[in-house]
Amino acid sequence: MKQRANNIVGAHTHYRAGVYGILCVALSGVAPAVGAPATGETRPIMGRAPTAAGSVSILKPGATPLVDNDQILGSKKPNEFTLAPLSSGVTFTDLDGDTQATPGLAIAPAGVTWTWKNGVTPLTTTQLNQTFATNFAHNTTLTVQANAPVLSTSLTGLPTTSGTPVLLTSPVYRVRVNNPPPPVIYVNGTTFAWNSGFPTTGFVGAKFQLYMNGVDATANNNYTYQENGSQTWVDLAALNASGTEGTVSFIGTPTSANKTLTVIATNKTDSNDKHTLNITIGRWFVNGGATTRTAANADAYCTGLGGGYSTPPYATMTNAAYGAAGTRAPVAGLWSQWGAWATLVPVGSAASIGLLSRMGLIGTTSASTLALYSASLRATSTV
Repeated sequence: MKQRANNIVGAHTHYRAGVYGILCVALSGVAPAVGAPATGETRPIMGRAPTAAGSVSILKPGATPLVDNDQILGSKKPNEFTLAPLSSGVTFTDLDGDTQATPGLAIAPAGVTWTWKNGVTPLTTTQLNQTFATNFAHNTTLTVQANAPVLSTSLTGLPTTSGTPVLLTSPVYRVRVNNPPPPVIYVNGTTFAWNSGFPTTGFVGAKFQLYMNGVDATANNNYTYQENGSQTWVDLAALNASGTEGTVSFIGTPTSANKTLTVIATNKTDSNDKHTLNITIGRWFVNGGATTRTAANADAYCTGLGGGYSTPPYATMTNAAYGAAGTRAPVAGLWSQWGAWATLVPVGSAASIGLLSRMGLIGTTSASTLALYSASLRATSTV
């Protein structure tokens, strides 16, 4: 038993020694775990990019919105059309709910592309830089469409930009070229060219009308009219009622100091559509009333008016040869410029031609006959 006890003791002692070894290994194995560094990182979450949707629209020259089948003046050019602000027809979209930047929508550097066509034929680069009137007749219908690459930008979230532009297009607009004839002057049944020089003669009660479309007065309401110089012998405003817009009336007598007149007609919707009429009166006529006079008495009456008045010679009354009919002309005699008196000046008025009315010659086409009686009718003076 002892020895056994000894063996047991010996065995126990060996066992303890084994425990010490296990403890050392265990401590050695735990130590590295206590000092291990962290390896994880915090990274931002990538969402969806902002984008844009909708369509773009076009502005005409003068920044007015273009509509389908719109008219454009022949004096304008295709390259004067511009893209309307994006905010009017384009919507910013972000599926993550990120806040739109300011402005948040912009045209990409590639820029807007324009497609102009006459039927199926694209306009050339030269045509795009010329006026419509240069290449296209009145009422020619063209088409135009704009394509705009749009970038979207947000203040929050990632990514903040769309990166690749979204191509937005405008509708295809029809554009009709408005290239009417130039304006003319209408006076008593006859029209004269705008810069023909009419009139060079005048009298109280004379009047004429501007035809802004070159044909009739239907387009006159599209314009405003002003006399640039405050001439008191001219009236524009009093007759600017419906249907009579653009009528110029002589209501007083000019002097050598104020015998020039400038009338300006301006389109109400396009200030670039402006027409200026310059007039210089060289001879002024005064009516002698319905009194019959001899030639000598007529001469005395006219010179007695003073101010350089005299009995009008034949050539200042008409361009007709003796015994023949005269013709209407913008810078010829009084009758040639103003025409038949019955339709121009009311018979019996202070400005009427009394003698011609009584003799049945009002409205006659024989300007030479008119001239024969001019001495008893009118006094004339150079202005």
